[in-house]
Amino acid sequence: FFFFNDTATTEIYTEQIVGSVRCVQETVLQFLVMISKIYQTGIEVAKKFVTPPEKTQFAEKGILTPQEFILAGDQLTTMCPSWCWKPASDDKYKCKYFPDDKQYLYARVPCSQRIRDIMQNTNEQEIEGGWTATDDQLGSKPAAKKIKKVIGDDDSDQEEKVKVIQNVKKDYFEKKAANDDDDDVIVVKKKPQAAPTQQDQAQQQVQQEEQKMVSVQEPDISFQRYYDLSIVYDTYFFTPRVYLFGYTKEGQPLTQEQMLEDIMDEYANKTVTFEVQPALGVSQLSIHPCKHAEVLKKLIDTAVEHGGKIEVHQSLFVFLKLISAIIPTMEYDFTVDISLN
Repeated sequence: FFFFNDTATTEIYTEQIVGSVRCVQETVLQFLVMISKIYQTGIEVAKKFVTPPEKTQFAEKGILTPQEFILAGDQLTTMCPSWCWKPASDDKYKCKYFPDDKQYLYARVPCSQRIRDIMQNTNEQEIEGGWTATDDQLGSKPAAKKIKKVIGDDDSDQEEKVKVIQNVKKDYFEKKAANDDDDDVIVVKKKPQAAPTQQDQAQQQVQQEEQKMVSVQEPDISFQRYYDLSIVYDTYFFTPRVYLFGYTKEGQPLTQEQMLEDIMDEYANKTVTFEVQPALGVSQLSIHPCKHAEVLKKLIDTAVEHGGKIEVHQSLFVFLKLISAIIPTMEYDFTVDISLN
């Protein structure tokens, strides 16, 4: 152990160890990427031998037909104008199951914070199906949404308990509404009376009124990013699938590492990987849809158990609420409330 007394030698050994660890990490990552590519290739081959359902199976399996996806997309674009239909970038990328002008759904959305910033004081809870949701502390951050767990645990009697999705409130839209309302808020300071006691009372009242006012600060745009979000119909899993690509506030494309900063760690390089967006033919971050139908079916059953119902045209609103657990700082619009009880 003589080298511990030699600073130079210790630094050399440390650098060698760190270098070895990095080499192992890179090798493992390359292996995972290779496995992902093999898996994706298998999916692409399988797509040639499967066709989407023609009859609805939404209530039974949580999957959509192409026509149901169009119906849900039309509802989304009507209720949330920030979303719109887009054509494929080239004829060779067209999906034969959809009209030329409705190949995928698109929205450009702001992203003002990094995941690491909002997770400092946020508790997480794993939910059924491998999903992770954050608690209400997430909503205390400027660009975050309030997310609660989607599916509950079984109780001691083994009876399944499923908790409804909380209405996800995006601070981006709350701030906008609050800024609009500020113009109508007027605080009238009462003129103090001659008597000192009345003056004290007036000042105290003014202070109380000022404390009641909500302080709305403009968001810090120094870390602002923008993302192109697209939703396509996955012709293998028969569910919606999200793709995203990010830019700096100056419009420069983000690197893969930078985009992964805006993905919850539980999903980065696991269920969220870089895949080719089929309608564009370019590589983007993609949220893998293998669990989508399972979770949607769970929520459909929950609604029925509580005397409610999730209609097909509401499916994309429910879907986007689920996705917000993976990308909580991306401020996209899905403001329609859906009650499951």
